[in-house]
Amino acid sequence: MMPTSPRSGAPQIDWDIFVERANATHCTYWITVKNLTNTPVTFEGRYAVLN
Repeated sequence: MMPTSPRSGAPQIDWDIFVERANATHCTYWITVKNLTNTPVTFEGRYAVLN
């Protein structure tokens, strides 16, 4: 996760990732992003599917 509206001084976002096994061959990823500021923050998340 990366803020697309960066501001200097302090962290803007925090994130957690949880994995849930959907079945024998698939997983579900739950991504929770938390705004650490008192103003709106836009952000971008990137991922890659391997294998």
